[in-house]
Amino acid sequence: MNKTLLDKLENDQDELRKLISQLSDDDRARIYSELKNELKDPDTYAALNFGLFAGLHHFYLGRVGRAISELLIFVLGIWIVVAGNLLGWILVAAVTLVEIYELFRAQVVVFQYNNDLIKEKLKQFL
Repeated sequence: MNKTLLDKLENDQDELRKLISQLSDDDRARIYSELKNELKDPDTYAALNFGLFAGLHHFYLGRVGRAISELLIFVLGIWIVVAGNLLGWILVAAVTLVEIYELFRAQVVVFQYNNDLIKEKLKQFL
């Protein structure tokens, strides 16, 4: 994981929180109320990524297209493996490598997602 990228995202989040703190009490309460159920947890994302099903963590962030694509490629790979073709192993290995990469980047991915969400919510108030 790129420490400087994580530091940048944390600094961005601090700046966003400062902007939120400058809102009126009513607006601040409203934005926190809206964000409460929409912000995502990096540990949950990582746990879903670590699970057996390829792409499950993408559903957590609402990336349905990517989740379905990854799941279909993985299932196709398994099907081809059962049919006895080497291509199936290649597909399964490729999806597994992508999943491992995503697992190690879980904190960065979720920080970016949460920061983008906060920015979108702030646009309604500024």
